[in-house]
Amino acid sequence: MISLKNIQPNAGAHARTTEHPGDCGVKAVRLFANVAQNQPCFLSNNVFKQPSFRKPNLRDYYFMIMRSVMAVKLHGICVTQCELQYSGSITLPPRILNASKLRAGDVVSIYNFNNGARYDTYVIEGDDDHTIGINGPSARLCYEGDRIVVVQYVTTDEDINSQVLFFNEENQQVDQEAVF
Repeated sequence: MISLKNIQPNAGAHARTTEHPGDCGVKAVRLFANVAQNQPCFLSNNVFKQPSFRKPNLRDYYFMIMRSVMAVKLHGICVTQCELQYSGSITLPPRILNASKLRAGDVVSIYNFNNGARYDTYVIEGDDDHTIGINGPSARLCYEGDRIVVVQYVTTDEDINSQVLFFNEENQQVDQEAVF
């Protein structure tokens, strides 16, 4: 399947996402060219081509099914700091960011084992290798010592290999059997 990142549209082309009618969370991408002239485009060898002047037909459109899938999961991380007077985020040490390939600014979902709270926030890089901090309003949903799961979801049309990392009470990366 062709990915949007491989497509180099011509000057008049743009993409529009629409909800897929049958599946929750699935999006279809509809590619258009020269919309003002109501002329559709279609893909052939990754190049946008204009069809002849005729009434648009559904076969002239390229639909791409986008799925939301888990890319990274950090299971069992222990919170070491809660900072209410902060603009909001989760602070992760550089060693965990490197191992998980998460970057500062990535949006993640957090699930708390201790109280069942679920919320979304963004990642910032910590200054040391030990601090796992919940910052801002999210700090009211968590206490130091709580075990959490941090998950990053991505929307893609490609198959990806999800990365799952497990951590013990000291936030050291371990095998799955050591967590349970």
